[in-house]
Amino acid sequence: MIFYLTDSLRGDSEYLESIRHELHNLAFAAIEGYHYLMGDFDILGDCIKLFEHEKEVCGLFKNLYDNWYSMPVPKCVSYYMEVVKDNPSIRSEDGKTIAQRPISSFGKMSSVMPCQLVCENDKDCEFYKYVGSWYVRNNKINNASIGFETDGSGGCEEAKNKVRKHLLKNQFCLCILDSDISFEGDKVNAKSLECQNAYKNRDDCNCIILEVRELENLLPLNYVDEVTANHHDYQQPLSKDYVRHFNYLRHSHKHLEILPYFDYKEGIKKTDNYLKSPKYKKFAETCWKQNSEICTGQTFKEYEDSVAVGDRLYLPLGRKIHAHTLAHIVDSKLKGTLTEPDLLPYQETEWNRIGKEIATWGYSRPTEAVS
Repeated sequence: MIFYLTDSLRGDSEYLESIRHELHNLAFAAIEGYHYLMGDFDILGDCIKLFEHEKEVCGLFKNLYDNWYSMPVPKCVSYYMEVVKDNPSIRSEDGKTIAQRPISSFGKMSSVMPCQLVCENDKDCEFYKYVGSWYVRNNKINNASIGFETDGSGGCEEAKNKVRKHLLKNQFCLCILDSDISFEGDKVNAKSLECQNAYKNRDDCNCIILEVRELENLLPLNYVDEVTANHHDYQQPLSKDYVRHFNYLRHSHKHLEILPYFDYKEGIKKTDNYLKSPKYKKFAETCWKQNSEICTGQTFKEYEDSVAVGDRLYLPLGRKIHAHTLAHIVDSKLKGTLTEPDLLPYQETEWNRIGKEIATWGYSRPTEAVS
């Protein structure tokens, strides 16, 4: 996150000495790459003098001071924190939310540790960090890195408690959760909403819920194709059936209506929830109509009646497609062979929305030496 020192912190040498420890903590967090430090011109000059005998800290402030005119707050972030003497407030300006926090809040190192990224599991955290790096690259954000400590929460059930734990430690927190919506207009998972509502309007936390069903619906299909073509798990007869049936959906003229909500891991099952939802049945019928192997002249009701309760009306793509795709991203990055993600329109919209939050809350300084 960006911390911005304001000129309200200016004062005589005795006052500056009294907040020396807090200023040192903020500088150390920037040096270590936990966050990004900026500030008003005059207070940066005061900090150079205050830390003149501490080479590394003084070097950081001198670098900020010397480059002040060429390094404004980036347009690509949606939120940053001003550090003030007292009387903090919050405002909106140029499309950004600017919260204030008193300098006294930074007396402990725990207050400047990296922002916590809480998701439903560790793999989700890693995927969203990749989305953040894509956003930074696409927006040509220079002199910045993405820095988080990650906390895979064990699902929506644990997210609220995990976020609370970090906030009690005075840590900043970004939480990203699945919506679990099964069709357009479906109700969002109650646990995700509970977490979001519990921490709304706070200046140290943001909880966002996907506009699609879950993370799998955001996987770039060119990466999915590479995984299903090369990973040994997808060379088995049943897995090939899954891929073939999925391809009916992704190549359909209805794909933009279907793919944001289709359950990649489970497909569509004839459960009690399904049987109670006419809209979910309509979604299932839309999927069925795209597949010439199962839409073979009978009505959808006849097809539905032929499927036992608990069985699948439509096959999934694969339970591990997220893990396999993430592994493909990691391995290909290491080899230097990773291609750019080929995103569908709704995916690009979500990648930009999520990426902006990742860049905002994880915005940090590269950890090269300062002097």
